[in-house]
Amino acid sequence: MRTSRWLILTYALIILAGLSAALPNLLNPDQRAALPGWLPSKAVTLGLDLRGGSQLVLEVDASALLNDPRLTEAERAERLNAALTQSLEIVRTRIDQIGVAEPSVQRVGDDRIMVQLPGVQDPARIRTLLGSTAKLGFHMLADPPAAGTRPAPGALLLPMQDERDGSGAPRKLAVQAQPALDGDRLADAHAGFDPR
Repeated sequence: MRTSRWLILTYALIILAGLSAALPNLLNPDQRAALPGWLPSKAVTLGLDLRGGSQLVLEVDASALLNDPRLTEAERAERLNAALTQSLEIVRTRIDQIGVAEPSVQRVGDDRIMVQLPGVQDPARIRTLLGSTAKLGFHMLADPPAAGTRPAPGALLLPMQDERDGSGAPRKLAVQAQPALDGDRLADAHAGFDPR
């Protein structure tokens, strides 16, 4: 039985396409950058199963959210969904601070979040980062220290996010270390505009 030339040509093209797709995995980053634009230049990223890493499953503690007997079943589900969505965003933000390439943060079931971090070998560090509780506090401004000196006792220097000094470093603001108002005393907050 003879094999058709078209069939051989088709197999050869498929093999060439596969080899060209796998080529970036065999090259170092400089060689990949020199590849022509029509060839793929991104290497395959190894996942948690091949490269190793950490996987954590977090559970949202919904007991405080759902212990109001006046809530209907739909309201309970809505509250739980909102808490899980907010928790997902918080976990993603904290994971982004670590700088892990291709982390996976996804919802699992009704009350769990699975976090997969390829290449991260210290799950205790991740657990500490994700388990820490953020606290809202309002600090009064302190007297600014003289140039080149330390802040007064009981004061902190905090970097300002959008302001830079002459050298390009973030400007620092002196605040009292003890918060004037804790977030647990805050009942409600709204974004608004004061026309004065």
